[in-house]
Amino acid sequence: MQLDIIQKSCPICQTKIKLGLMSINGEILRCPKCGQLLIDSPKRNLFGALMFAIGFLSIGGLRHFWGSNIIRDLAILVVAGILSVAVRKLTVTKKDLVIKNKQSGQVSFVDYSDWNEIVESSTGKENGFEIIEKL
Repeated sequence: MQLDIIQKSCPICQTKIKLGLMSINGEILRCPKCGQLLIDSPKRNLFGALMFAIGFLSIGGLRHFWGSNIIRDLAILVVAGILSVAVRKLTVTKKDLVIKNKQSGQVSFVDYSDWNEIVESSTGKENGFEIIEKL
């Protein structure tokens, strides 16, 4: 069961998309309203992780200089977590094909070059993927 507690908006049509806390990392989504393919921005994810790490380092530094204070440490941790989640944004990605794995039924988004590699690797044997849609 996935808890959809984070809402991000589509950069094209501003539709709110509910996401799980850690589920979107590297996953391509389709906007339910405009149909655009969306993915996390890697630079923003890195910046969010850096903000969270700075929060942990500041807790360590404050404990070293002024001793332990659980309320202060939790407040810093909560603020760092909220800021790191708030920084993450969805960006539009360009893919050419929607393919489906025949065995597992998993749907993936790929470029033509990736599709050509799949076809070349399956020469002489059955291709385990099929094209569902051209974007």
